[in-house]
Amino acid sequence: MKKFISFVFGIVCAAVIFFCIYLFAEIGVQRFLFHPTPVPIGSTSTAKTTTDQTDGFVTGRFFYDQRGDLTPKAPSNGAYNPRIFGDQRFSTTFDGKSRVWRGFGKRSDTPKPAILLLHGAKRTGVSMLDMWQGVSRLNDVVLIAPDSFGASWSREYDTEEFFAHVLEEADEKYGIDPDRIYLFGHSAGAIHAQEIANGGTLKWAGVGAHAGTPYWRNFTPRTDAAPVQIFLGSRDHNFPMGQALASAQKLAENGHDVYFTEIPNHTHWYYIIGHKISEETWKFFQTHTGD
Repeated sequence: MKKFISFVFGIVCAAVIFFCIYLFAEIGVQRFLFHPTPVPIGSTSTAKTTTDQTDGFVTGRFFYDQRGDLTPKAPSNGAYNPRIFGDQRFSTTFDGKSRVWRGFGKRSDTPKPAILLLHGAKRTGVSMLDMWQGVSRLNDVVLIAPDSFGASWSREYDTEEFFAHVLEEADEKYGIDPDRIYLFGHSAGAIHAQEIANGGTLKWAGVGAHAGTPYWRNFTPRTDAAPVQIFLGSRDHNFPMGQALASAQKLAENGHDVYFTEIPNHTHWYYIIGHKISEETWKFFQTHTGD
C-alpha cells in the first residue's frame, strides 16, 4: 500500500513539474526573453528593418517610449456610466443574427474619416463613443461602435465580415472615406483589433489599442500591414508589461510599424484617461492616411 501511495505521489509531483515547465515556456519566455532593454523616459527605441528577398516581405519597425505626462490621477472609485449625446443606435442583421451598432457624427457630401471602435468586455459601444466624442466633434470624424455578440469579442461571430457589413451601412448613413478608416479597441477590444488588423483583409489606415495583449503566435506576416499604436499602463493587472512588449515586437516582425507607449503608474482603468488616449491616437492616425 505504501509503495502504491508513493507511486501516485511521484506521478502527481511529475505532473506539477511538467505543468510549471509548460507555463514558463508559454508565459515566462515571452516575459523575459523578449523583453527589450529599458529605455529612458522621453527617448525612443527602434527595431531594425529587414527584407526577405524571396517574397519582398519587410518586417515593421518597433518604437518604444514612456509618457509620464499621460499618467492619470487614481480614480476615486470604479464607477463609470457613459455620457454621450447625439449618438444614433442602429439595428442590423448579419449571418441571420440581430446585431447592434452605434454611430456618431454628421452626414455630409464630402467623405469623412471614420473610426471603428471596439469596446471592452461586458461593455457596449456607448462607452467608446463617450471616450471619442470630443475627437469627433473637433475633427469632424465619424465614429462607428458595434456591440459584441456576447459579453466579449468572438472570432466566430465578430468577424471582419461583420465589421465590413457595419462599415457599409455606416457609409450609407454618414459618408466615409475608404482610405481613412481606422480601428481602435480597449482591453478585449484591443486584442480583437490587433488580431483583425493582422489576420484579416480589410484595409485599415491605422490601428490603435489600449490595454490589450494578443497571443503573438497567432500573428501572420503581412506585406500591407497597418501601423499600430499601443498604450499600456505599467500597473495594468491584466496585461504584464513583458508579455505586452513581446507581443508588440512580434507584431512588428510580421510587418506592422508598431509604436508602443508605456504609461507609468497607469492601471487597466480606461475611463479616466480615455479622452487623452483618444486625442493621442487621433494625432497618430492623422499621420497615416492609408496611402
